[in-house]
Amino acid sequence: MALLRPPPLQLRFAARRLFSSPALFSRPSSLPSLPRSRSRLFLRTRIWSIRPRRNGVGVRAFMSSSITAEALQEKARSQAYGSDQIQVLEGLDPVRKRPGMYIGSTGPRGLHHLVYEILDNAIDEAQAGYASKIDVVLHEDSSVSITDNGRGIPTDLHPVTKKSSLETVLTVLHAGGKFGGSSSGYNVSGGLHGVGLSVVNALSEALEVTVWRDGKAYQQTYSRGKPMTSLTCHLLPAESSARQGTCIRFWPDRDVFTTSMTFEFNTIASRIRELAFLNPEVQNILHNCFMQLAIFVLLGHFQFQILS
Repeated sequence: MALLRPPPLQLRFAARRLFSSPALFSRPSSLPSLPRSRSRLFLRTRIWSIRPRRNGVGVRAFMSSSITAEALQEKARSQAYGSDQIQVLEGLDPVRKRPGMYIGSTGPRGLHHLVYEILDNAIDEAQAGYASKIDVVLHEDSSVSITDNGRGIPTDLHPVTKKSSLETVLTVLHAGGKFGGSSSGYNVSGGLHGVGLSVVNALSEALEVTVWRDGKAYQQTYSRGKPMTSLTCHLLPAESSARQGTCIRFWPDRDVFTTSMTFEFNTIASRIRELAFLNPEVQNILHNCFMQLAIFVLLGHFQFQILS
């Protein structure tokens, strides 16, 4: 019978070192006490590979001294709670500080909600019996304009704010004519809180408003809720002196929204389609810079026509 050859001396030596060490069967805390330098180096390499890492960086390196110092300073500040820590947000600052509270999000949904707020104001004029046409334009520069042929926002001096009523509804939260009661300007309306137009103004890099009323055209521009110009007024030509209505054009603020400043034609068209069913007497026109055109008119009983 043939005799088996013993394994090489080097292999036997390595196996004796590896399996004779008691640290392999003990807890990791006993690893530094290994008597053999090679075994210690080998096992330390394996332990280093299973250390927790964050974004490809070891935890120790991730928590730098500067971050730790900032965390300690923040903790110290949070422990001090006095009158200096009470913040008072005035004007439209609450909207810019917490936009999600007013429009739901700063993504695509919140971006399109700005259009819906202005669109609902125009629909309110139609439901009150003063508007019959709403024109929505998606411009090439990422702005949107909504024009109606309603009564036009009042421009005379407001008795409380001592500013024009137009500037009041654009710069003051909970200012509007839709709170109900004998002093309300609407019997039925979609907006009830007086925050729609002012919220759009606060979250817009720029906003232009034009009002046609009493044979005159009033114009004013805003930026992030602040008036940039005073309210200007000029007489309309004789052939258009009877024109009435309001036009709001706004550019959403890129510093607020976390999405692309692109309004989806189909998304807004879907919203207008719903409004057309609920308001059959109103002609809604939507078009953009790419020559897309949609006219929504409800003809008769549940008969719907779209021209494009």
